[in-house]
Amino acid sequence: MLWTVFIIAIIGAIPMVLAFIMATPETTKVAWGAFFGAGTYEGIQDLALRTGFDLEKFGTFSLPATLVSTVAIGWAWVGTWQAAPSVGGEIKEVKKAALIGVAIAGILIAIYYVGLPWLGLVKAYDKMFVAQYIWAYKLAYGDLEKIIHAPIFPNSGTLAIPLLPPIIQLLPAIGVAFWMLNYLPTGYLICSRYIFAWSFDRFFPEKFADVNARFSSPHWAIAFTWFLGMLGALGCYSLMVYGPAGLGAGFAALDTTWIWWFSAIPTCWAAIVLPYVRRDLYEVGFKLEVAGIPVISILGVLGFLLGGYIWALFIPAVPLWPDLFWLWIVWFIGAIVFLSMYTYNVKRGIDVKSIYAELPPA
Repeated sequence: MLWTVFIIAIIGAIPMVLAFIMATPETTKVAWGAFFGAGTYEGIQDLALRTGFDLEKFGTFSLPATLVSTVAIGWAWVGTWQAAPSVGGEIKEVKKAALIGVAIAGILIAIYYVGLPWLGLVKAYDKMFVAQYIWAYKLAYGDLEKIIHAPIFPNSGTLAIPLLPPIIQLLPAIGVAFWMLNYLPTGYLICSRYIFAWSFDRFFPEKFADVNARFSSPHWAIAFTWFLGMLGALGCYSLMVYGPAGLGAGFAALDTTWIWWFSAIPTCWAAIVLPYVRRDLYEVGFKLEVAGIPVISILGVLGFLLGGYIWALFIPAVPLWPDLFWLWIVWFIGAIVFLSMYTYNVKRGIDVKSIYAELPPA
């Protein structure tokens, strides 16, 4: 099933990448005129400028703006450093699979996410046009409809459509849709395993640790994950459709990407102190040192500084109300569940401190 979804996404991406490779800003302008009507390319540029688009401001590189815009990229990277290890219990050869799934996948994603924007934003399109189109789509949609009857949603797949022959124009859009679907089955698998592990550690109702005799999977944890996923999707949709403009978008961005990123910061702390606090573990693992300093500690420091800097940039960009408020509510509920189960376990005479010494069954 997962391979089928992945292959469809790849098939959709091939014509998109080829279209960007073969196009130039001049040929793109002609293609837009043929697809949407003469003058639409120039009309969009003019509309953006008339509605406040600042060529100097948005044409100047900004590191803070670049890092804040990495929500989507970070969302993809989550799958490499956290999603793959989370399903280690489902893998026969963890060492081999982790190397391929985390290291190599991370490199390929980096190449794709750097290469594709360069091909699309610099080579195929004038580097400011895509920004101007997004500006008009988000801030002047009514005026944009006067230029294009049905404005396309701006993403790499749809922006390739006008550059392709009619017979394959739908492929990039289908590919983009399946990019999203690639993560969803894995996401449910990961989250259900978290719930299973919490239950096994007695910090969540133990019923969710039950394993189905036929499928050898935690069926109650999977069902509960599905319920929470549907609840979250409906909640975000309702907020964005029926609430004020943009309500819920920041909450979704924080919850799906930056909260995952935050969990990497304690991992960086652990990487820094591991060679000194748990020398025994460090000695039996992969040792690499520079001038006597463990490389894992150096990487931990760099990861912590970069992660902290990105958080310092991103948090002020998200509204305190309602996005951060609701995020705190979710965290508060999690803390209540944890403390309640902790108290319950202590009253039952369970040695809470030794719970994590036992590994759940693979």
